[in-house]
Amino acid sequence: MKIGIISGSARLNNNTLRVARAIEKVYAPAHTVSIIDFMAYDIPLIAQGGLNLSALSNFQQRLIQTMEEAQILIIISPEYNWSTTPEILNMLHLLPSSSSSNLFNNKVFALVGVSTGRGGKTPAIHLMQILNKLISFGD
Repeated sequence: MKIGIISGSARLNNNTLRVARAIEKVYAPAHTVSIIDFMAYDIPLIAQGGLNLSALSNFQQRLIQTMEEAQILIIISPEYNWSTTPEILNMLHLLPSSSSSNLFNNKVFALVGVSTGRGGKTPAIHLMQILNKLISFGD
């Protein structure tokens, strides 16, 4: 089985990457696991024109390929002001376009919230709401 893990924090020494690596250790012996580290994040904002699918960066290519191939997609988000990170939100606003809506089809999503305080479940709940809308109203 192919498992994609998105470590959704762009901060140096972030806890989401630690959690991603721990999850990888559990599944890697029996499955193919790919981690996408948002430290290399370079997806432009919608106002900047969004993604140019014919000129993707290495990070963008790897993200899209991992999402296409994954049967299970694990998104790990730190708590950021009682929500998920702006980077994850921006990714979820841009990727479900008609040309890449397949990235959300026939997948199992697992959501993990990470916090050093009390807000750890909040980003996972927020992501669940967003993904439900993307999947329900997608092409």
